[in-house]
Amino acid sequence: MRSTIESKQKWNSENYTQIKVSVPKGLASEFKEKCKASNVAMASVIKKAMSNFCGQKAQASLKPLVDTRQQRRKAVALALSVD
Repeated sequence: MRSTIESKQKWNSENYTQIKVSVPKGLASEFKEKCKASNVAMASVIKKAMSNFCGQKAQASLKPLVDTRQQRRKAVALALSVD
């Protein structure tokens, strides 16, 4: 029987791909710091930007790093202000 981790890895490999991008170190550092200060996952910001650029409705809002009610509210406020 497959473990939960193996099942998730299999599903991710079938449904997701990784994209590598090179950016200036300063931009990467600033982005990482801003995401941390805003308590949102970097991947969720990038996914939303890609969806917007491609003319698709973003499938998910900005995902909080830590899941507490106050932090979810902050992430939702940030997501609404990004557009």
